[in-house]
Amino acid sequence: MITEFLAISFDISDKKSIITNLRNIEKLFRLITEYTNDCIVITTEDGIIQYVSPIHEARLGYEKEELLGKIYFELLSKESRASLTNEIEYIKKNGNTKLELEILTKEGKSIWLESQISAVSDLGNRGEYQLVSVAREITERREMEEQLRFLAYHDSLTMLPNRRYLLEKFDEFALDACSTENSIAILFIDGDNFKRINDVYGHDIGDEFIKHFGKALSSSLRDTDIIARIGGDEFVVLLTKMSTSVDKRNRQIEQAIRRIQEVLRNGWIIDGNYFSPTSSIGIACYPEDGKEISTLLDKADTALYYAKRVSGKDSYHYADN
Repeated sequence: MITEFLAISFDISDKKSIITNLRNIEKLFRLITEYTNDCIVITTEDGIIQYVSPIHEARLGYEKEELLGKIYFELLSKESRASLTNEIEYIKKNGNTKLELEILTKEGKSIWLESQISAVSDLGNRGEYQLVSVAREITERREMEEQLRFLAYHDSLTMLPNRRYLLEKFDEFALDACSTENSIAILFIDGDNFKRINDVYGHDIGDEFIKHFGKALSSSLRDTDIIARIGGDEFVVLLTKMSTSVDKRNRQIEQAIRRIQEVLRNGWIIDGNYFSPTSSIGIACYPEDGKEISTLLDKADTALYYAKRVSGKDSYHYADN
């Protein structure tokens, strides 16, 4: 027979409230991370993955178990890994930063993420941090930017560099020529009788002719040379790593011109029509004829005019100093 009953009770209201709040926070965290389009990853200061959101797993093609404990930096491309490594101290000091990172999927495919990375002090380990990255995929945007950047510096018909490319990049070529004690020859090349091809065969054939003309010039040059289309049937070739001796350089230039003329004369067929074009060429040399690309182009253009109008077509002429 139970005659007495002793009960000792503790007030756990606060504890229950804390547990309930923690469960609510956990539920809210899951709702945010598992149903968002953002790619979320939490790592230790050393980059060991502690949490990764489902959308991130799906983007990378990994199972969660494959990612947990893995070094996040190992998923990045070499350049992005270096970029993030260099920013770690800045993130710890300033709290966060934004980076565009290239990350590799399980299949080795490259995707780009715009990542907002924050450093959070790890309360359990004083002096250590956790890194929280919230990112969105920007692969399509990056590809579009690369395409626009390419088109800004290349001709849309031949895909060769354009005038803007020459104007902005020539200083680099000139600096390299100075440091290696070399010279540069600028060939201003104009196809002979191009207008007649457009008039007789139409602009579609004319466009194909220009493409073949550009390919022919490219095939006759060295890997170190630069070719650009600057409009119509006008092309500019930069013969780099040329001798500073005028006589030797002239021999090098004329050897290159003979290769160009030979390839053009071999010709090509477009829609059953055989073309064997010739060209007129004006020549200017860096640094004797000028140190600015605009000056060199003007002098080469003037020399081209002389070659075409005075010497006759299928000829070349050097700029007058």
